[in-house]
Amino acid sequence: MNKIKICVFCILNSLLGFLSFKFIPLAWLIATNTLKGKVNNPEGELFVPFGIFLLIIIPIIVILCNMSMYISTKAEKRLVYYIVFLYFVLGLLFAVAT
Repeated sequence: MNKIKICVFCILNSLLGFLSFKFIPLAWLIATNTLKGKVNNPEGELFVPFGIFLLIIIPIIVILCNMSMYISTKAEKRLVYYIVFLYFVLGLLFAVAT
């Protein structure tokens, strides 16, 4: 059962790495109101709090996911932590490649 948990967490962590790398640049553009370039964009000011919220919540989700995985698989602590980090990086690289 523990090995199944580790596999599921690794797959979810790679998916989380992929999605966070896809959404962080978009959240930055929304938060800085530069979707249409460096011009004054009054209709985009409505979405600035949403972009800031995304920039705050995405790293918190990554940290909480890793903490829950680390706590639930206490038997192989070190090995699981390194494997999950590698899967997160794999998700980031897959996001760059697509």
